[in-house]
Amino acid sequence: MPGIARIITGAAILALLGCGRPSLPSHTGESTMTEPVLAVDFHVGPDQLEISYAITNDSDATVLVFDSMYDMTAEALDKNWAYADFAGGSALIKRQMELLPQGLTFENPPVPYAREIAPSQKATGRFTLPLPIKATGPYLPILRRTEPVQVDVASIQLQVGWCAKPKWDPLPPYVSHVELEGQNLIMMPYSVVAGMQKTVRSAPRPIQVRGIDLR
Repeated sequence: MPGIARIITGAAILALLGCGRPSLPSHTGESTMTEPVLAVDFHVGPDQLEISYAITNDSDATVLVFDSMYDMTAEALDKNWAYADFAGGSALIKRQMELLPQGLTFENPPVPYAREIAPSQKATGRFTLPLPIKATGPYLPILRRTEPVQVDVASIQLQVGWCAKPKWDPLPPYVSHVELEGQNLIMMPYSVVAGMQKTVRSAPRPIQVRGIDLR
């Protein structure tokens, strides 16, 4: 697995260096389709926040969700991977690929793996975050260099990246299917995911926790 990951990482770097605006792969499927339904449950414990969710595909075509990240150091899936940000007393927890900010050069942008959800099927996930919730993201240390500040969080939402599964025929060389920890996952370079990814967000839920933001 690590060898495969390094190969795909190299492809992602080459794709990034060669693109200004991300290019879409051919045969990406239908451009309009029903957005998946995201149901979430948040449970506040003494020192952690537990997040459980289910994504239901109500469309008649297969979708991909970008909610699995590989940890190169641990050589395993990062079961608690997520990004977090704050705005107006609300926390937004994200499992998705973060786009490079305009003008920022980054050698190896993190790209989550995708998993398939067939029509009328659902995928579930569960992860925990330590409390207080900390603002996290692949580019935050570069964009925000100020001291951390405490914030009061009164509501929370989960956001997940997804897209219609492209109709690959044949399978492009930059796409790989891998099996990790009992899951069939798809690996794609940054430039491809950037051109396809959409996001679905849960409804706001009231919550009373503390957060640590970077401003």
